[in-house]
Amino acid sequence: MFWSSGRKPAELMHVDPSLPDSSSLSQVPAPYAQESQHKHKPVFPTPENSLILSPAPSLDKFLLECDERYGRKPAEYSQFLEKLEDEAITVQHFKTLTSEEFASLGITKIGWIMNLRQASLQYE
Repeated sequence: MFWSSGRKPAELMHVDPSLPDSSSLSQVPAPYAQESQHKHKPVFPTPENSLILSPAPSLDKFLLECDERYGRKPAEYSQFLEKLEDEAITVQHFKTLTSEEFASLGITKIGWIMNLRQASLQYE
């Protein structure tokens, strides 16, 4: 078989003698094998490392924030306020609305949808 370096795979392998051989790892119970090799602890959600979400603002304030942050023209997001209120949409709903539901609200641009979803993620 042709190898670009001219050597066979066995010749390319290098084993660090300072590493434990695989037979010593089989003596360690499976859940602890990885822990014994690494000094860091696994990360689980705790009050100290969890993302803290802010209470959601009113819909009109949220849309104004989106206008300021993402808008390329005045009231780019605020133009939907009346329709969103008519359908009882809240800031939290943007996270789960489907593309079809956004379209039924007149929100048809992919960028608008992505921005509204992204901006809503910071709120409870």
